[in-house]
Amino acid sequence: MKNGKDFKTYNQYKYYELVLVLMLVLGCVQHKPPVSETQKVKIGVLVPSTGKFSTSGIAMKNAAKLALKHNTI
Repeated sequence: MKNGKDFKTYNQYKYYELVLVLMLVLGCVQHKPPVSETQKVKIGVLVPSTGKFSTSGIAMKNAAKLALKHNTI
């Protein structure tokens, strides 16, 4: 660095870098209230029911039904 102007520009970049990192960190943090035990959560399954992958879709649908049957409280 030859003069004070280069030092000032370097500090400005460091400041902008810090602000950008803080914005990214604060933007990624979300406060979500915990799910109560009485609240139900719906889960959907999208499977192919027609076409050349319909046999795999039927197996996926049956697997989802079986998982639901075994995991109910």
